[in-house]
Amino acid sequence: IFLEGGGWCWDRDSCEWRMWKKGLEVSDASIGRHIVVTEGVMAPGSPVGDFNIVYIPHCTSDSHIGDAEFGGLPFRGARVLRKAISHAGAIGGLGAGDLVVLGGMSAGARGAMVHLDSLISSGTLPEGVRLFGYLDSPFHLEMTPFVGLDDDRHNLKLEAQMIVERLHNEDILGVGGVCPLNEAWKCAFGEYRMPLLKTPFFLKASVYDWYQLGVAQDVHCCPFPGPWDVYATWADEFANRTRGAMLALPQVRSGKSGILGSTCYDHAMSQKPEFAEQKTLGVSMQDALRQALESFAGRDGTPMPKVMDMCTQFHCGEGCSKDLASHGRFFAQAEVSTQSSLPKAD
Repeated sequence: IFLEGGGWCWDRDSCEWRMWKKGLEVSDASIGRHIVVTEGVMAPGSPVGDFNIVYIPHCTSDSHIGDAEFGGLPFRGARVLRKAISHAGAIGGLGAGDLVVLGGMSAGARGAMVHLDSLISSGTLPEGVRLFGYLDSPFHLEMTPFVGLDDDRHNLKLEAQMIVERLHNEDILGVGGVCPLNEAWKCAFGEYRMPLLKTPFFLKASVYDWYQLGVAQDVHCCPFPGPWDVYATWADEFANRTRGAMLALPQVRSGKSGILGSTCYDHAMSQKPEFAEQKTLGVSMQDALRQALESFAGRDGTPMPKVMDMCTQFHCGEGCSKDLASHGRFFAQAEVSTQSSLPKAD
C-alpha cells in the first residue's frame, strides 16, 4: 500500500499555492485507470515489486490524515485511505498471515506513520495480518528556520499545528491512544511520532534533506543562501540532530526496525531510479528494504539494516547521484571521506 507524497495544505491560500505548484497532482484527473511503473519501489526488481499494489494518490492534499472540511474545502485523506484499503482487502481476500507493507514518501510517509499502529485495531485491516512500515522521508525536526523566516510556509512545526487546528483530526492522529503526547500536532511530526511506533518499520532519511532545508530557507540549490559558512553551520546542525535522533530510535536500538541515513541533498526517492541505484556505504534503498523484510520474516537470523553515513560535509556521500559542484560557486571539487562504525547491510 503506497501513499503518494507531494506537500500538503491547510487553508484556501495554501491550497491555491499547492494547486499552482503541483497542477493536476491535486486532482484525481491526474490518475488514469492504469499506471505503468518502471522504476522505484513498486517496479520489477524491488522487494515488493511482485506484490499486489494499492496506490493511493495525494489529491486530498492533507498528508492522508484528514476527514473534515475547512474554508469550503474537503480534506478527506484518512477516509479515502481507510475505504481504499478495506476495499482492496475485501476483493483480494486479505486475511490472517498475509504480509502487508504500508508505505509512502514525503507527505505519504507522514500519513503512513500516523496510520501504521491503528489500521488493524480500527478494522481497516483484518486481525492477524503481518504489517510492516516503509517510510521514506517523514522524519521532520522541530528547528528554528534559517535567516529568521517564521511564517507557515517556512516552518514545518507551524504547518503541522495548522493542519491539526483546522481539521480537528485528533482522533485520526491517535491522541490519547497510540499517540499519548500532550500536543496533538506532535502526533503528525516525525521527530516525536516515530519513537512511539509499535509496528516494525524501515525508515529512510537524508540528514541533509532538501525538503526540510528548502522549506526553512525558502530557496533550493543552487546557489545556496549566503553567507555560506553561516548556512553550512545551520545545515550541519540539522544533519547532526537528524543523525542522532534516527540512531536513538528505540525500535532501531532494539533491532526491531531498520534505518538508512544518507548525506545526499535529496528527498523522497521511492519513485525514482535512485531507489535502486543510489547507494549509502554501498547499500541502496532497495537493498535495505529487502534486508528489512527478510529480517521481519525471521529469515536465517537476518538483522534489520542499520546504515548511517557518518561523513561530515554537505552532500559528502560517495554514492550521492547529484553533482552539486556543477551548480554553483559554493561547491568545489574536493575529496571527502565517508566512514561509519555501523555494520553495513548485506
